Amino acid sequence: GAVWKQVAEVITAGGKVLWVCNTVNRAISVVEAGERQDMPAELYHSRFRYRDRLQRQRRVIDGFHGSNPMLAVTTQVAEMSLDLSADLLVSEYAPVPSVIQRLGRLNRREEIPREVKTGLLLKPAKHLPYDAVDMDKALAWIKSVADGRPLSQTDLQTSFSLLSPGRSVDPAPYC
Repeated sequence: GAVWKQVAEVITAGGKVLWVCNTVNRAISVVEAGERQDMPAELYHSRFRYRDRLQRQRRVIDGFHGSNPMLAVTTQVAEMSLDLSADLLVSEYAPVPSVIQRLGRLNRREEIPREVKTGLLLKPAKHLPYDAVDMDKALAWIKSVADGRPLSQTDLQTSFSLLSPGRSVDPAPYC
């Protein structure tokens, strides 16, 4: 309901939406739901044959750099293999370092963002493919940082460091 409304608003305004699911089956379901709403949806996950995956990756990257609206629905491959900047991120909960990487796909190109981009985090029905303990930690972390104020990657990394002393999250490298 509310999530699809925000997605539709961004798409209607000509924007780019990145939706990250934790499983291929959920990603396929999201693409099908988007297509039923006449959204320009592109599916990208690691189960495609290598050459098909490269073609899909190219379509997603080109689509995000182009002027047309786009809904890219991916799995965890978005965390490291996609150098793009979304106007809206929708992501299922995942272990904290993964969520931080996913949120790094917002305002990726701007040193000082002109506007705050929205990241919506959804609790999946099942914790798989992740460990239930990691998902519980993620939920606690999300509750600790989700107070309605804008957050930077530095804020996210700092809050994770406080939650997990001795661990760090490096920003995704540019390709």
